[in-house]
Amino acid sequence: MKAKLIIIIFIMLFLIVAFPVFIRKNFPKEYFTEIYFNNPENLPKELESEKEYNFSFTIVSHEEGKTNYNYNIQSEFISESGKITLFPEENKTTKMAFKTEEMEERLVWDNLTVVIKHDGEEQSIYFFYRPIGK
Repeated sequence: MKAKLIIIIFIMLFLIVAFPVFIRKNFPKEYFTEIYFNNPENLPKELESEKEYNFSFTIVSHEEGKTNYNYNIQSEFISESGKITLFPEENKTTKMAFKTEEMEERLVWDNLTVVIKHDGEEQSIYFFYRPIGK
């Protein structure tokens, strides 16, 4: 009886030690990047003529090492690009502003797109807006 108990305890200890090693070896850590708009509820939905608008976006690196990001922001009213370097678990918020020109109201929706590129990968986020004139 005592021998069975010792064998069961030995097997339990072996499984407790071996299981995490098995998991780490067979399921490697996943590396990825997050990109999102800050305060998405405040993004402009309707744009008036000759008015300034602001927005910001954040890039969060969950990559394995230091990562260089190139970003490109594109819409009818803004065309910007830049570079950001992040270390693992680091983030950077970029604040942007643009001013609309004089325009007529349109029924067609347009979008503002932020594209980031790194290590041959590309991710994008966007929001839709409608020009409403004055």
